[in-house]
Formats: sequence, C-alpha cells, structure tokens
Amino acid sequence: MSAVAFHCENPDFTVQSVPDGDLFGVRRDCLIRGSEVLPEKDFGRIQEIIPEATIPFPLLPSLYRLADKYAFSQDIMQALHSHLGAYVSMYPLRVYGYASELGLDKVAAKASTHLLHPPLTSYSTEEMKAIPTAEAYHKLALLHEFRTRKIRETLMNEEVFPHGYGECSRHAQRTKDLWKTRKHVVYNQIQAGETLIIPDL
Repeated sequence: MSAVAFHCENPDFTVQSVPDGDLFGVRRDCLIRGSEVLPEKDFGRIQEIIPEATIPFPLLPSLYRLADKYAFSQDIMQALHSHLGAYVSMYPLRVYGYASELGLDKVAAKASTHLLHPPLTSYSTEEMKAIPTAEAYHKLALLHEFRTRKIRETLMNEEVFPHGYGECSRHAQRTKDLWKTRKHVVYNQIQAGETLIIPDL
C-alpha cells in the first residue's frame, strides 16, 4: 500500500521536515487551530516576524522544540534567544536552565546574577529540576563563589578616607575603627549568604 502525498491548496508558507528533508505547504489558519504555540490572531500577509510582546515565557520551550525539529534559521534562533534573555530577572532559575541546555553562556551568566538573592536554598526540589545537569549546577555554584569573593575583597580593601580625603584629625581614628568593625559585620553576612543589614556609622 503506497503512501498518499500531502498536498495543501493555497499554502501561506512552506515547512521543511528535518528527518527526511521533505517540503510541504501549510496554511496559517490550520496551524492556529491545531497548535498550542501559535496565537489566535491575524498577523497579516506582510508581517513576517511575530512581535516580541506576543511571545509569553511559557511558550518559549515549545518554540525551541519546534526550532529543533524544523531547523529554524539563525535569524529566528537569535530572536528566540533574545526573548529568552528578556526574562532573566522574572524567571532566573528557569532561564538559567534553558540557557545552559542550549549553550547560551551569556544568557546563563546574566540569569545567574539574579539567583544570588534569594538563595538557591529557597527554591523547592521541583523548581531546582530546571537546572538540566550537574555540570550546569556546578557552574552556577562557581559563579556565585566568584562573585561573593570579589565583593568581599572589594569591601575589605575599601577605605573610609581614601588617600586621606575628608579625614578629620579629631574624629579620624574613631571613624576608622567604626568602619573596620562595620566592614567585618558585612563581610560575615556575605560569607553566610545572609540579607545585608548595614548599621549606620
């Protein structure tokens, strides 16, 4: 029994199947009716790029799966990466997971800056599954350690009177002693990963 060739009357665009390289025409209205990805709105014949505001974060995983299956062009992939990067502050853990899986190191690094606080211990076990591999988790831990170490170094090297500027002979020593004490308080809070509570000098 021979297979029946697929044919679409008046297609809007052409789709290529990656496994076998077959090309077939499709209609936008049919895709909208049968797809959980394409929104139900008319973009018009001359509009080729979906506006950024119309791609909610929950749809990005589905779009990436379609991109992998149908070998989307580099321009479209760059647009998807830009959309993903726009959500680093809103969904940092999930964006970090997706970016790590896709090899998007810059997006992953940006997302990781939003995972310093609240700490990773505040996430549930289910939420932590967003990190795809032990290697990705290890990279995140290394990034956190590097940043906290640099913050501690900057803090301890900071002088209350840099190059003697603003130093008062009457109160200088007391101010220096207070600054030294406060620096160690903040240093210990950073070391413990606590929320910083910086008392007044």
